[in-house]
Amino acid sequence: MLPTVGVVLLLTCTTFFNTKASDLKTYIIHLSSPEGQVRDSEEWYNSFLLKVALRSNEKPMMVYTYRHVITGFAAKMSADQAKVMENLSGVLSVKHEGVYQLQTTRSPYFLGLRQNLGLWKESNYGKGIIIGVMDNGITPGHPSFNDDGVPTPPSTWKGKCEVAGCNNKLIRIRNFVKGFPLKDYDGHRTHTSSTAAGNFVDNANVSGLGNGTASRMAPLAHLAFYQVCFFFGEGPILAGMDAAIEDSVNVMSLSLGPAHALPYYKDNVAIGAFTAMQNGIFVSCTCSR
Repeated sequence: MLPTVGVVLLLTCTTFFNTKASDLKTYIIHLSSPEGQVRDSEEWYNSFLLKVALRSNEKPMMVYTYRHVITGFAAKMSADQAKVMENLSGVLSVKHEGVYQLQTTRSPYFLGLRQNLGLWKESNYGKGIIIGVMDNGITPGHPSFNDDGVPTPPSTWKGKCEVAGCNNKLIRIRNFVKGFPLKDYDGHRTHTSSTAAGNFVDNANVSGLGNGTASRMAPLAHLAFYQVCFFFGEGPILAGMDAAIEDSVNVMSLSLGPAHALPYYKDNVAIGAFTAMQNGIFVSCTCSR
């Protein structure tokens, strides 16, 4: 008679999610600051994705990692995976990426600035100041971005230009929106950038009328441009702000805002702006129209 063989099956219970690509959304994950220094922040951030992967059939996809603007990262995942992430130790919040809209402001006249008079003249027209603009697309060859009379960037500047078209005026062009060109399709980005730091342009006119010299808020300031918008999600906006802090800009300009007002502690861009302020950066952000 054959001996009876007993077989014991050990089953590990794991929750598997059937995730479709259409179910994946971008979430902003805020983490509590770790005790002591973290040598590799990206490795630390990825450890949270791996923990979520242990309870699902796939690992969430990292989109952006942040080193300055917030302690955290942006990742694509399903709603179920986001719930798992929320319950991990060290996670402060997991928020679906908000959507921002392009906005704009009025000219220097609104502030009472007059050429060769008062505050504007005494400010040296922004010489030595670096303005970081968050928007989507720019036209490098625009007359407002000529560098006549603009000195080289100050020694505090840590950034560099990665594409053609830079000079002493336009010292940085960087794209944080993967798969989309830097082209300015409707003029909004070139308008907002030149409003902040457009240089003097002689013989400016509209169809030959109103001929004169055009200039903007800080005509001798340097301009660093960060493309952060196309679908207007918070992820790339935070990535641009993070880079601007690392580059050591003096002013951060964002002509965009949320579709609906949020409490500041729930607004990721407001949190990033507060961090920029803590780093000595003046943040100028529109408050809708």
